[in-house]
Amino acid sequence: MRFLLAGLTAGLLLLVGCWDMRELEDLAFVTAVAVDRLPSGEVRLVVQAFNPRALAGGTQGAITPSASVPSKCYRNYEARGKTVFAAVRELALKVPKRPYFTQSRVLLFTEGAARRGVAEVLDFFERSVEIRKIIPVFVVRGDVLELLDVPNPHESCPAMRLEGLVREQSRTSFFPVVTFGEFLGMLVSEGQEAYCPVVRAERNPTQKLRPREPLAPAPEPAMEIKVGGTAVFRRDRLVGFLNERESRGLLWAKGKVGGGALVLSLEGDKEVTVDVLRSQTRIRPHLTPYGPKFTVEIREEGNVAEAACPLDLSKLEVVRQLEAAQAAAIKAEVEQALRRAKELKADIFGFGAALHRHYPQEWKKLKQKWSEEVFPYLEVEVKVDAKLRRTGLRSKSLLQEVESRRR
Repeated sequence: MRFLLAGLTAGLLLLVGCWDMRELEDLAFVTAVAVDRLPSGEVRLVVQAFNPRALAGGTQGAITPSASVPSKCYRNYEARGKTVFAAVRELALKVPKRPYFTQSRVLLFTEGAARRGVAEVLDFFERSVEIRKIIPVFVVRGDVLELLDVPNPHESCPAMRLEGLVREQSRTSFFPVVTFGEFLGMLVSEGQEAYCPVVRAERNPTQKLRPREPLAPAPEPAMEIKVGGTAVFRRDRLVGFLNERESRGLLWAKGKVGGGALVLSLEGDKEVTVDVLRSQTRIRPHLTPYGPKFTVEIREEGNVAEAACPLDLSKLEVVRQLEAAQAAAIKAEVEQALRRAKELKADIFGFGAALHRHYPQEWKKLKQKWSEEVFPYLEVEVKVDAKLRRTGLRSKSLLQEVESRRR
């Protein structure tokens, strides 16, 4: 009897394994999803899907007869509906195969959709089992269709180029990396407003356009994808932007700067560039008779990458001077970002969340007026401890040795 039950159980396991099976040739693998809101209130959904015929090396005439680039491995589709789900269903009339979202690389919101509020349209994506929580979120400035049609000689589709730029974020730290799951968490967190990176299509400076030349000539594309800056939300609505320096100031305060070039301006038009290695941040709330006060403590380490001035880095006093300049530059970026966030009345730093964790009763008193009356006037002290670990293969700068020969 036991053997019979074991056999039946094994058979059932094999049977239920295929209940939701889908054949690959019946699916259109979506790589990017973009959401826009029309003046009428309708949702405009743009998806980018792989073109399997082009990937296989064949022609794509049956799928993209109007494509200007014969080797284009993707196709952009647009659909409209009163809701996101209605627009997804509308895609069935335009996409030759069933749209499959599990391979999506990015989730995009147009600036117009973000300013009207993203909570409504995000409900579908949060419920869907096909949308992964680890994909990055962006706000698009400009035409989303133009962005999703920017060719790149190194990637098969613009969505993968965006994914590649996210992987290289630590080289500059000029924009945050925010996943869909993190974005949802910020939207529902007390004392923490949401933010995400900004992306746009820009003219490629290496390509000079001639009159009436198409926007995607080979070998140099006329347009390129540019990621930089931060979109700032209050509740679920976009209220403004941070530039690249302000964005890095935000990341310093959040402890999320993992690299980048920090250019230090010294006396006498001297410039030294530091390669940032790592950083750590701690936010400490304090209660005073005049209200809450915060201390942002940042620890940073870096190496001297370039010294375009006559400096002797073998001297301890010179190293200490550079460390002080390094700390001052980091502090200035944080304070610049904080001023901009206060102007927008959006606590993207999470000071309210820190107060909520440490002093929940005080947070309850200030919660309703935090954005309008408390945060814009919040006292924040920024302390930076910057250290230089290495000076490279030489202690004296090349410029110093060249000038010493002239004497």
